[in-house]
Amino acid sequence: MKRKIITISRQFNSGGDEIAAKLSKLMDIPLIDRNVIKERMKVKGIENDTFERYDERTTNSFLYSLAVTSINGHIPGGLEDLMMGDRFFDLQSTVILEAAAEADGVFVGRCADYILAERYEPVKIFIHAPFDDRVAVTELEYTLSKSHAETLVKKSDKKRASYYSFYTGKVWGEASNYDLTINASALNADDCAAVLKELCERFTNNHKT
Repeated sequence: MKRKIITISRQFNSGGDEIAAKLSKLMDIPLIDRNVIKERMKVKGIENDTFERYDERTTNSFLYSLAVTSINGHIPGGLEDLMMGDRFFDLQSTVILEAAAEADGVFVGRCADYILAERYEPVKIFIHAPFDDRVAVTELEYTLSKSHAETLVKKSDKKRASYYSFYTGKVWGEASNYDLTINASALNADDCAAVLKELCERFTNNHKT
């Protein structure tokens, strides 16, 4: 039986999380999102505060290199924290692979497209939306002024891009890294999910396994 492994990367407040949830229901496969991964990692000993501290946070490569080459093997506390970020990513990657081994699924964020490509043929999706639309959503969701909402959207996108680039060596959001990209503002969430369902099924039918 051919696997239905779908990964969704998304711009901040583009509607990607909602679309992912609707897509999983339409395809009748599990949604592996932040909450699910958080619970799975808790089983492995990662408490909520640790998860919040390291989830999708980039380790600075220069400081990391200083840490691993520290004199006499002594690693200052701050640099040791950076190394923990890499260990966290490795454990999170294991959790994602374990979930895929158990069942098909829609995997949201966290470099899942890169991680799962090692063993499967995921359908890789990137969901985006115009900046102004995302700012408007952010203003309402967080009760922010327009200027503060703009800053939050920019910083959130930058964080995701840095995280993705650090661990994959690829450019987050670049069309060539995905099978499908969709402007979530062009359709409502239900229609986006319906379109993606049809295309994902065509992709998976053409896969070798």
